[in-house]
Amino acid sequence: MLSGWFIILASFAYIGLLFAIAYYGDKRADAGRGIINNPYIYSLSIAVYATTWTFYGSVGRFDFYYHLSWSNPDVCRLVVFAAKNSAYQ
Repeated sequence: MLSGWFIILASFAYIGLLFAIAYYGDKRADAGRGIINNPYIYSLSIAVYATTWTFYGSVGRFDFYYHLSWSNPDVCRLVVFAAKNSAYQ
């Protein structure tokens, strides 16, 4: 298992890397040579954007239905009834 200090160090290093990339992109844009016009950067950005929203959408949907179903007492009774009367016991 990873220790707490390593996780914190890795987190700060990752955030620092993201800021360094943003700084580099801003400096190039100020010089008139923006990296946004590069087709590789654009396609990578779209891929990260789509992957991120796919992940958060599926996790958010699971969380919504999980809390919706287990907070309803009728659903809990139905699950208990189905478990007790299962043919696979």
